Amino acid sequence: MILVAGLAVVLISVVVFGGDLTRILELRIRWAQLPLGALAVQVLVINVLPAELPTVAAEGLHLATYVAAAVFVYANRHIAGLWLVAIGGGANLAAISANRGRMPASANALRIAGLHLASGFTNSGFVAHARLPWLGDIFAVPRAWPLANVFSVGDILLVAGAFAVLHESCLSRLSASRRAGPISMAVA
Repeated sequence: MILVAGLAVVLISVVVFGGDLTRILELRIRWAQLPLGALAVQVLVINVLPAELPTVAAEGLHLATYVAAAVFVYANRHIAGLWLVAIGGGANLAAISANRGRMPASANALRIAGLHLASGFTNSGFVAHARLPWLGDIFAVPRAWPLANVFSVGDILLVAGAFAVLHESCLSRLSASRRAGPISMAVA
């Protein structure tokens, strides 16, 4: 949910900085069904069927969604700023794959967010002896705040990548293409 809130802030920032959100429709996006399908699978595995699926199946499906996202990013590498999304997703994939399909969350971050250790599969939770713990959910939105949750460096990079992609493609005042302006030649 924290990523959705971050993306909402990014969309608002595009409008605030004079970007045209309708320009998103002009992007040449290849294989858009991959991230949509991956998101649907994640929602099923994490929110709808976590108790019904064997843990090994949930872990495998969770990892497979990142593979689908990686294929999508590769197919769309022509989109300015998508490389930053790829780094964020790669950081999350590294942490998740190193910990058998679960994003390791620090006990301290979970405590600050007011989250409890869950039994069964969760996409993010405490992992004893976690591998690559610095890439896990080590940051927290405190429990007293709306959307209290934990998040990772990869999540921050994902939102920063969305910021770069949307501001560039929507030609906001923060867009490198817009700031460069047309090329003109001075006559002496």
